[in-house]
Amino acid sequence: MASLLPSYAEATTRPDWVPVIAPYVDFPDYHALCLVSRRFWATFAPRLWRDLLISVRRAGVDPSDDLVWWFDFVFVRLHHVRASTRQLVRVLDMRHFAQDAHDFASDETERTLGRSLEKALEGLPNVETVLLDGHETLDPRLLQSDSHNGRLKVLSVADLPFKLIPSGLAFETFKNLVYLDVSGIPGPVVVQHESNFLQRAHQPHLRILKVRGREVDNAALTILLRGFGRQLWSLDVGDNRITDDAVEDALCAHIPTGSLRASASSRADAEGRVAPHAAYSSTYDTNLNAGADGYGAFYTIEESHNSVDFSHPERYFGDAPTYPPPAQGSHDHGEAPPVYSQTVDALGDTSALQRADGLQVPKLDNADGASAILQQDANTIENYLGSQGLTHVSLSNTGVTGPGVERLVRLAQGHIEYLAHDSMPLLRRRIDSSRLWPSGGSLRGILGGAYVFRPVFSSNLRSLRIHHSLVTHIPDLQHENFSARASIYLVENLILPRIDTLFPQAFVPDMNPRLTSMTLTCVPRRSSGPLVERLVAFIKLLSIQERNIQDTAVCCSSSLRGPGMLKGLRHLRLEFAPDPMEEDVSLEEDDEGFSFFDNTWATAGTERSGSGYVHSSADRSDSGDSVRNDEDRIIHEWDWHPQSSAGSKRHTLSFKDKVWIGKKPSGLGEAIDTYRRLVLERGLREGLGPATPGQIKTGVPAGALVFHTAWTLAVMPPSLPAPPVAALAGQQDVLSALKRYRLDGRRRYADARQRDGAVVRLGAPHFFWTGQLEVSTFDPALHSRPRWHDGTK
Repeated sequence: MASLLPSYAEATTRPDWVPVIAPYVDFPDYHALCLVSRRFWATFAPRLWRDLLISVRRAGVDPSDDLVWWFDFVFVRLHHVRASTRQLVRVLDMRHFAQDAHDFASDETERTLGRSLEKALEGLPNVETVLLDGHETLDPRLLQSDSHNGRLKVLSVADLPFKLIPSGLAFETFKNLVYLDVSGIPGPVVVQHESNFLQRAHQPHLRILKVRGREVDNAALTILLRGFGRQLWSLDVGDNRITDDAVEDALCAHIPTGSLRASASSRADAEGRVAPHAAYSSTYDTNLNAGADGYGAFYTIEESHNSVDFSHPERYFGDAPTYPPPAQGSHDHGEAPPVYSQTVDALGDTSALQRADGLQVPKLDNADGASAILQQDANTIENYLGSQGLTHVSLSNTGVTGPGVERLVRLAQGHIEYLAHDSMPLLRRRIDSSRLWPSGGSLRGILGGAYVFRPVFSSNLRSLRIHHSLVTHIPDLQHENFSARASIYLVENLILPRIDTLFPQAFVPDMNPRLTSMTLTCVPRRSSGPLVERLVAFIKLLSIQERNIQDTAVCCSSSLRGPGMLKGLRHLRLEFAPDPMEEDVSLEEDDEGFSFFDNTWATAGTERSGSGYVHSSADRSDSGDSVRNDEDRIIHEWDWHPQSSAGSKRHTLSFKDKVWIGKKPSGLGEAIDTYRRLVLERGLREGLGPATPGQIKTGVPAGALVFHTAWTLAVMPPSLPAPPVAALAGQQDVLSALKRYRLDGRRRYADARQRDGAVVRLGAPHFFWTGQLEVSTFDPALHSRPRWHDGTK
């Protein structure tokens, strides 16, 4: 322990006040402060020179003068700058610098943007970060040079028009990369020959890899991940041809092993307990822990009295430290052994890893964050480089569906820290909804999956980027015969009531107080009311969570050994879809709309050819004709092909169990009656799995099995009549409504502070949330997303 104590000089010397106040000094004062003394120079010069091009922009250089300034600096002034000053430059961030510049190389001049980059890297010996995103004239092969072999640690060449064709020199140039973004450049990212430098042998330190839009399919993803093993902890494969099949076969095989799920620990009272679902297996003539292809192993949540409604008084406490058990016989004879806290898996795995306590700063996997961390102390860098497998995964705009996202989170066993998926199909690709829904029509979003983001399944989740339907339960309807505004109206007024019946539990902040940041994507700009109400209600719940944390912290402040307090959700970002207000509405009042199910479908006992009968080859269920009207379950037989820990398929396991289909009439609503008809009359017996907490709220018995695909298909009503034109004209601007709500809340909060003093209790009656709310809107003309920030910290 003596080595951990400060030295005498450290204990008796006051800390230097200059570095303490440096973060609060305005940038325009850096230059003058550097001239005060060597002491001041040592503090402020690195801040001034570290990110050279960002400092130039902050100093006032106009974007139209970027190229003039840059050429003058590189070709004229750079060799006059002192070596000690040039060594301070660590970052060349050209993502927003000289973007409109074009090279016109000739024999008469060497002043081209490409040549200037080469010369800058030669004269700035400590540059470790190079960010070139979007530059049309910068070939990444310019970076393959003897002058900077191995010193690059962060490289982003996203959206360049050049192929990255590594030479033998590139293997040396890029051998120490920690962060690499090669998204959107031409050519496939996976090349099956020795020149492929994206593998562990050539990239031993790589931890963060982004390959959006690089022709990656399931097979290519498998090859890519096998080349790195569990070396990567962050992977972005958005805008690629990834499907649900890649979830278990590729992604989950490279997530850290061991379970972080709370079961036998003290957190079970606050969060619930994960338990396996057993079923009779004819393979072994006994009950086994069951599962199904396309779903994975069956787990259910055993709720405590308080976990079922997220009201446990300790839900805002960070985890207590855990200690390994002592060696046997290490305590004195006759002395009671100490008590240790340990996370135990639901299946009794006592070798499970320790989950994060929820109090640490989330691990950043963006270029700016990686660049900043890699310039800190050795311990920080070592922790950043540590990897046991994927914990940050981005699947945005891929074919991975809502059920696929749920499956990934379940199979990850709590290890996912960041998850992104902007927009996902509601149904798996193998389901032919066109025979049950209108041809050419589809829904996008995630319904009923909120439970997998609870700490009992996602204990380490800190940041989430996902379709807004996780919170609003309003999916996107896409159909060639309906305008965007008409689709919004139909979802809010005809589909949403059925969703609320089938999926009564959307995500709310207290489901996971360990979550600190959330981005909701694809939010419509227009609404006839429900979308605005649900977004406002969510922000109000954030204020209530903030108040509850405040009250809990006050109660624990009297104890010197009180638990660490979670901060709850502090950053909410809403990304809006383009505003459809300007589109033409060509719907007439007497339009008959679309009928998805004809009258024969709704009549019991009728079946016609090509009606959408869907089942797997492993489905051996009893015929629906043998089920009496008052029976709410059928006997179902199925096969499961689970994967071994090595990723290879095991032998087939056959199971038999009862599946809940609801009584007739159920008394639970037309939507649930539709579920029964889909199972019995259409033979739709896909997506078998345990009932979710939301389905249990609708009346499904706890622990029962349900056909989740039929349950989801039941959200669509029998017909969708064309909406009235007047109703579309009355749709409100969602963004304007949110601004009004925030401004009104801020006004009430300011009035309370003026009346009650600086310390104001949060929550009621003003319900103003003091977290950071950011809004992003897409401008088709600019092909960009301007941001609105409400200014609240």
